[in-house]
Amino acid sequence: MPAKSGIVSNQWWDRAEGKAVTSVSDDKVWLLGGTGSAEGSSPARLLVSTVGDELKNSGKGGKVIGISLKDRSAILPGGKKADAAHAEFQRAGFFLTHILECPVESESAMTTALPSLMEQRLVAVAVRVRRSLKPKRVVLISRALETILEKIAALQLGCPLILDNGKPFVLDGSDTQKAVASLRGVVGASAG
Repeated sequence: MPAKSGIVSNQWWDRAEGKAVTSVSDDKVWLLGGTGSAEGSSPARLLVSTVGDELKNSGKGGKVIGISLKDRSAILPGGKKADAAHAEFQRAGFFLTHILECPVESESAMTTALPSLMEQRLVAVAVRVRRSLKPKRVVLISRALETILEKIAALQLGCPLILDNGKPFVLDGSDTQKAVASLRGVVGASAG
């Protein structure tokens, strides 16, 4: 029931925030990359426990991973304790995983706190990429990753690191279409 779950629709007007929100929009989570929006996605609006949460609460092990074509369909069923949520990066036509999520309190913290938060998580990210995701290629899609690029390159991920002229693709910049076109070209060339 929406009154208990907190999820009343896919999108609604939130009077407290004074704006339209989605069931998974979250101003406190910053998605690295994306299509120009700083807002990330999380299950923060969800007020109830899910099957995924109960699996994690049982203490009997297991992983909870949500996979879907839409962010809300990957995030909400997994609940607040999910190990991962994978959603198709629809507008760019690529599969996006949230392997390096670094919640920050404000936009000003993006430039000061974010590099150290990302660096702290790199070893765990490398382990996850090598053991669980096992990708054929890793593509960096945010200018925020530029500050730790050398450390990412040194991680030995077990697959090629795809860059745009030695830098991450800037899908979070002002010219998203150009960045997407460049990304498509490089990924297409590396697949051939």
